[in-house]
Formats: sequence, C-alpha cells, structure tokens
Amino acid sequence: MHPIGAQGFNLGLRDALTLAELLARPGASADPGAAPLLAEYPALRAADREQTLAFSDGLARVTSNPGMGMHALRSLGLLALERMPAMKARLATGAMGFRGQVPGLARGRAGDHGAGS
Repeated sequence: MHPIGAQGFNLGLRDALTLAELLARPGASADPGAAPLLAEYPALRAADREQTLAFSDGLARVTSNPGMGMHALRSLGLLALERMPAMKARLATGAMGFRGQVPGLARGRAGDHGAGS
C-alpha cells in the first residue's frame, strides 16, 4: 500500500478496532480463538481493505503523473472539489475510512458494532 495520507495506518487502526469489537461480543470471551469468530474478521475487513488499497493506489498514480494533460485534469478536479463542499466532505470521509461497515469505536461509540455510515 502506498503511504499516501497514512492510509495504511488508518486501515490498521480500523482492523484493530474491528477485532476488539468482535472479541468484546457476548460469548466471545469464552473462546476468543473460536474458528467462527476468527473467520468473521477477514470477511468484515475485506471491503474496507480493497477500497483503501484502490483509493491510495489511484491517488498516488494521479498525483505522481507529470504529464501536462494530467496536470490540467488535476487542477480542474481540485477547482471543482473546492466549489462542491458536499463532494469535498464525501471524499474526506471516504479517505478517513468512513464508508461501509465502520467500527463503532472508530466513531467514538463503544458497543456500536459495525453499523453502516
């Protein structure tokens, strides 16, 4: 994963919070290594991981392309983004990982396990 915008760090935090929430579920403390519990973890994290990888790779490719055509497109894109606050906010929240199933702990809500945003 490209290190742009600390995407890997943020993904790791969401991974850890999801695991903490799984282990905090009622009955999980009896056997935190139970196969069904551990099998659920990668399933919960797959979409976020794929989207974060695609986002960070795409952003790195777009911002590192030195061509004049890409320079003009980046400038137009940033100008459009500045004029559309809703789109700017959506991009920012997506970059922070607030899409799909977000660990409740990431939203500051203990006990709110993975509700959609």
